[in-house]
Amino acid sequence: TGAKLPSVAGATSTQAVTVNVQAVTDPVGLTIDGAASHNATVAEEGTINLTALLAATLGSTDGNAGPDIDGSEERWLEISGLPARTVVPTPAGDVLVTGPSQIVTVPAPGLNDATTPTLPAIGITPPPDFSGNIDNIQITLVAVARDSGGPADGARQEAWGSLDLLVTP
Repeated sequence: TGAKLPSVAGATSTQAVTVNVQAVTDPVGLTIDGAASHNATVAEEGTINLTALLAATLGSTDGNAGPDIDGSEERWLEISGLPARTVVPTPAGDVLVTGPSQIVTVPAPGLNDATTPTLPAIGITPPPDFSGNIDNIQITLVAVARDSGGPADGARQEAWGSLDLLVTP
């Protein structure tokens, strides 16, 4: 019952214990014009504004009242499936795609803003003198909880959508 036995001498000991707290990444969601996939049209030599089509959602699985928007999670977009010579305008400058296996990475620090989370200003400019279809462009929103004081970063969470782009002459 927790009472000290009179016939047993007491003892004191000290033990140092290291506790590692693992970072946990909250889930993310991404839609393109409200759905998982979207068909869009852009004129030859034109640029489609991806920011206007994309919507991100930030979830919470750690018991807090909302998503982690304190900077402990890094979020970015990855765009793939673009033909060579496509240009992706981003806040950091234009990215020239060298081939369909290239992944264009665009940081999304605006998704850490508690008041008005925003995606970065990005677009797609098809290759010069191109008309036709660019199908299955993958746009992925990625989040990773960064923990400089813990044993490791959190697991990668991602949500993606696909875009089929018709480029008209």
